[in-house]
Amino acid sequence: MLLLLLPAVVLTTLLLIAPLVATAVEGYGHIGVLLDNEQVRQATANSLRFVALVPVICLAGFLLALLTRAVPPLMRKVLLAALIIPSVASPLVVGVTYRLLFDPDPARGTVSALLPDENLSAFLGQDGIGLILALAFAWQWTGLAVFVLDLGLAGLPSRLLRAAKAMGAGPLRRLCTVALPAFSPSAALSLLIVLVAAVRVFELVMITAPGSMQDRTAVIGLVWWRQGNELGEGASAALSMSMYAVVIVLAAVLALWGLAGQRPAGELPAERALPRTRPAGPAIGLVTAAVWSLPLLVLGLTSVREPKEAALSGWWSGGYGLGSYAEAFAGGELAGALTTTAVRALVAAALVVSVAAPAAFVLTWGGLPRTVRLTLIALAGVLAVAPPQAVAGPLFSTLKGLGVLGAPAFLTLIYAALGLPLAILMLRNAFASVPHSEVRRDLMRPDPGTALFTVLTHRRSALVAVAVVQFVLVWNDLVVGLVLGGSTAGQVTTAMVGQARQFVTSSGPLAAGSMTALLITLLVIGSTWRHLLPGLRLCLGTHTREGRR
Repeated sequence: MLLLLLPAVVLTTLLLIAPLVATAVEGYGHIGVLLDNEQVRQATANSLRFVALVPVICLAGFLLALLTRAVPPLMRKVLLAALIIPSVASPLVVGVTYRLLFDPDPARGTVSALLPDENLSAFLGQDGIGLILALAFAWQWTGLAVFVLDLGLAGLPSRLLRAAKAMGAGPLRRLCTVALPAFSPSAALSLLIVLVAAVRVFELVMITAPGSMQDRTAVIGLVWWRQGNELGEGASAALSMSMYAVVIVLAAVLALWGLAGQRPAGELPAERALPRTRPAGPAIGLVTAAVWSLPLLVLGLTSVREPKEAALSGWWSGGYGLGSYAEAFAGGELAGALTTTAVRALVAAALVVSVAAPAAFVLTWGGLPRTVRLTLIALAGVLAVAPPQAVAGPLFSTLKGLGVLGAPAFLTLIYAALGLPLAILMLRNAFASVPHSEVRRDLMRPDPGTALFTVLTHRRSALVAVAVVQFVLVWNDLVVGLVLGGSTAGQVTTAMVGQARQFVTSSGPLAAGSMTALLITLLVIGSTWRHLLPGLRLCLGTHTREGRR
């Protein structure tokens, strides 16, 4: 049965663990060089600010998840859609959106035009750029936290809570022994996902902050990209590892806390678990949906304006047409990149599912010793938050030496390796919910493939969910394509990032390209929603107590 782990071990060892070790060895002893660099210290502080936002965003997500359960069903769907859509957009698209929204020129920026005070408008362009970046990051990831935590709330075991109350358990005991164990998978997964996003912040700052403000707002990944050659290989390696080191322990704790323990299952689906509508709920929900939808409205209206009009004035000034889309697709680069990225994302998703499923099966049903199992789960949590920069240096040298730098096949393998640890954690939770009675007979047979097939048959929707998550991650990536693929990568984000250097004059085509990329992502999610939603519920780990660890 251990042979089922072999593909995952090989892929992660070659493309994640070995490069991480090489980067750590290369960077050892160069921390002092970084401490003497003022810009590195500033970038480290900026990166830590994004990490500090993680619990705040998850707390806001929890409160908004409660809000979605206090509004009528139709409004609930509208509110959830408004909150979740930004989470499937790439950071580049979010950067373009917030650059348009907060342009300090009142003639172009929506917020600047609404603020009568010139000092407030100036604040948006200079002193307030840090706040704008924080708002953009929160806007993108709060919705995903809402979605994950909402599924966790739906899985709370109401029958067990009532039984515990009937047996005399007080509120605190019910919370600690029933509610928290059942809710911990969604809480841990939401924290882990947003933590990964915080560690990997790159293009959001690159696109949102104008060139004159880049030095003040740069994060570690951006400094690594721009000053790596000046710092030298050793200092550059130390810098890429420093952004990883701050979250390694936290990632392992989250993986063990929420994704490794046994917990009771909820009895009701989300739709039936909704509480009654609160009096103030609809009004608050309507305002929240409107505010959350405003950035996307600005992006969409800008995309359907003529390029010249979009460069000179805001969306409220007219000049509508499809010229920005025509310019965005002129030359065929964007169209080609859309096709190439879609194929790469589909292949990477299929590869991740094929490799992660057997590994997750062994972690769940393979009878591994508890210490070994927990160690592997913690390792998966640590690898899941590894930023691409931490492995890029050794991989760049190796691929260049082999003459395959930017080759589509190798880029696809790298994408698969980066997404594999999180996929294993998600599938392990889903597989743990298969009742033991369903696979007991198959586990007694010498061929482990029979039991694996049984588990996969019961958890097809979880496989779809993991595949969709991997597709979105590849589709939205910029760093891997930029560093290891360059102009030959054919990544949709790299095709767009060049236009951002002349943001004002290219704002119309950039908005058009951003809307196209976002709509394709939404199309993929919408077409798989029937399986995606139940699959994500399973990946949260709310399962029957028959499931064996």
